[in-house]
Amino acid sequence: MRKRVLISVISFILICSLFTSFAFATALRASKYISSYKAVISPAGDGDVTVNCSVVATGQMETLGMQSIKIYSGNGVKLATYSYTTPGYEYLMGSDTGRKSASITYSGVSGRSYYAVITFYASDGSGSDSKSYTTVTITA
Repeated sequence: MRKRVLISVISFILICSLFTSFAFATALRASKYISSYKAVISPAGDGDVTVNCSVVATGQMETLGMQSIKIYSGNGVKLATYSYTTPGYEYLMGSDTGRKSASITYSGVSGRSYYAVITFYASDGSGSDSKSYTTVTITA
């Protein structure tokens, strides 16, 4: 009798852990369209800061990339916006791809603090999604 109860308890724990791992794996994916995304802001010398971004889709997308990259001062004042619709920054958005990487450089002032807010975007024939990410604050 004790052996049966012990086996039942162990079986229950294993089944629960199996469902928990499925739920955790599902939570790791950002959305139906965006698998993962990241952005890093770093000093580039002479007060400049560089923002490197990348996004991976769940499959091949009609449109994939960075919808916008906004630069803020450390105290929250928006200083610049870079968008794929701005002439010269069309490279922020790609087409017919599953991955997209891009970077921008902002001309700042040495000793000042900056952070970036990036909006990632993906779309295919059935729909679209966007995700926002805020980098850490750095000093140029």
